[in-house]
Amino acid sequence: VNGLTAQLISNADNSSHTVRITSSSTGFENGFRISGSGAATDERWTTPSVPTGHAYSNDFTRLASDMFSANLTIDFGSWTESGGTYTFSDSDPATSTSLDFANKTVSEVVDLLDGVNGLTAQLISNADNSSHTVRITSSSTGFENGFRISGSGAPIDERWTTPSVPTGHAYSNDFTQLAEDYHGSGILHGPAMVSDEFEADKGDFLKLGYNAEGAGDWYHVASYIVDSAGEITMALNEWGQKTDGWQNLSVEVPKTDTYRFVFVNGTWDKSGFRYAGASMLIDNIKAEDPYVTDDSAVQQLMRSTNYSSSSHEQEYVKDVLVSASDSSNILTDTSRIFNTEYDGKIMV
Repeated sequence: VNGLTAQLISNADNSSHTVRITSSSTGFENGFRISGSGAATDERWTTPSVPTGHAYSNDFTRLASDMFSANLTIDFGSWTESGGTYTFSDSDPATSTSLDFANKTVSEVVDLLDGVNGLTAQLISNADNSSHTVRITSSSTGFENGFRISGSGAPIDERWTTPSVPTGHAYSNDFTQLAEDYHGSGILHGPAMVSDEFEADKGDFLKLGYNAEGAGDWYHVASYIVDSAGEITMALNEWGQKTDGWQNLSVEVPKTDTYRFVFVNGTWDKSGFRYAGASMLIDNIKAEDPYVTDDSAVQQLMRSTNYSSSSHEQEYVKDVLVSASDSSNILTDTSRIFNTEYDGKIMV
């Protein structure tokens, strides 16, 4: 039947059975009625006007709610606590969300609250649906970053409002600190190692080897050089489960100055389960002067290039192209090789 749910509940040895018939909106003021033809046997199933006068042990169980009415105002901001009293500061006093409902079941109220931008509402029931809790949350909920629900002042509104003093509330509304203070998936850096000052010229290369590994979650490490004015040149910003053994990095000195090398260990809770820990090893730190490759060096390199082929099907004339390039120019040289086969021998 549309709107009903029926369950057959048996005792341990299946010697007796109960039929439980429920509806999502069941309650004294919002429920269903089952009536019969008037025959005595129909009383196994009908909803009695006087449960105790029924021939069978049919009874009412109040499920979802009474009918609720309220006029609520919802604001977003921050909470502070002092001596058990909570004070709210509205982040945007000019803007509020009004929520009016009259003669609504608890499930209908939950739907209305869940439709408010920034809120999520859930109806949580105990095992036999005899009691219910409405859980209202926000993605940014917490004492210092949350929301306030206020009412018209009528006592019945206290079913929904966020109390300044929870223990003084007529209903068991309470605060639960959620997101902000216990946030997972964060990145934590430290400790750091800082070198003594050293002099370096523009164009020098500082090189080192490093090995990083997470402990329970991922590592998140960094390295940089900092000059006398406090300006930073990044050499490394990396994360992962572990490096594939020892890795090498280098950073070019941007200007002639005195520098310090900084190495920062760090951990990333990538799983979101609040794991932390990582190791970072540093070794073989060195400074190298830049090597300038001029045209003469390139020419000598090209002249020292040898060509050979083991093919037995040589072309009589073969062109060989040699090229060298830097960041902006390309040098090329084309050579022509003449192959002449004479008496079973290749003459070049």
